Amino acid sequence: MMMETFEVLAKKTRREWKKRTLLISFGSVLLASGVAFLIWMGLGFLSTQQYHQLDDYYYRQTSIAFPNMQRDNVRVVFANNLGGTYEANLIKDIDGISVKYEEIAANFTVMNQDQDALASFVLPASVEQDSTEMAYSYKSHQKAALFFNPKASYGSEDIIRKPAKELSYLSQMKGQLVEVAISFDKQYTLAELEEKLPKNLKINWYWIGSVSTDNTAQKAISHLFGWTPRKQWLDSSYQEFYELLEAFSQSKEFKEMGQEGLAEDVTAHLASEGKVGKASFGGVILTGKAENFAQLENQDWIFASSIGAAIPNQPYYQLDVE
Repeated sequence: MMMETFEVLAKKTRREWKKRTLLISFGSVLLASGVAFLIWMGLGFLSTQQYHQLDDYYYRQTSIAFPNMQRDNVRVVFANNLGGTYEANLIKDIDGISVKYEEIAANFTVMNQDQDALASFVLPASVEQDSTEMAYSYKSHQKAALFFNPKASYGSEDIIRKPAKELSYLSQMKGQLVEVAISFDKQYTLAELEEKLPKNLKINWYWIGSVSTDNTAQKAISHLFGWTPRKQWLDSSYQEFYELLEAFSQSKEFKEMGQEGLAEDVTAHLASEGKVGKASFGGVILTGKAENFAQLENQDWIFASSIGAAIPNQPYYQLDVE
């Protein structure tokens, strides 16, 4: 009788241990799955943070640099919780007509993000020429509009070896809409430029210019700082640009650039204290019909002129400035 009782108790105990073992195993699996899920979600959160930092970077930079360029069709490809690729088109405005310039493709992971340097660099027309004043975008080989510093010296050791003088080419480009970067002989205020710049050309972008002796024509376009004016909101659009430029000048990223000349240029421009009437500029990007640029030839206040994007004018285009 006692033997039967022990057997019953033993069987009952084994069943209890099996249940406990199953429950513990099941709980362990659930716990491990939960931890794995939380880790996976955490990685996704970190990856998303890196994406937003990258997006913020390009928003800021296209607001204070990248001459006459804005982002379009921002998207993420090849994305998972571990990272992905941030893509966007750089679009130029040619007298109200949108034209694609380059494509940004920047990778991000849970730990960092890498800006697309190739979308920012320009290449000289030929490094073997005795002198060259033209450059092209790195990826799609489109002609780049360059700015030239009148205080710089240009020599055989430079990548871009002399100031461009390309206004004379425009008489041969009738029927086209053109983007031209005009570098001034010195800094001018908005009021002074109002008297000099033609009314039948669109002012797309003001370059802050340079107080250093740097050869600015060979800088990355992400290091050319300037303001995109909104005609009906000049004061507020300049204030927005000023605040973004000031914030960037105080960032760790800006301080780590190690470019003293660029830092001097930004500091000098920030002396405007956000007042557009007090600000001065070293250049401008103008767009419009090629034939409308003739009035700028032989002007002594123009140090250099560099043609950028050009497209055929079409009869159905609604231009901002005729």
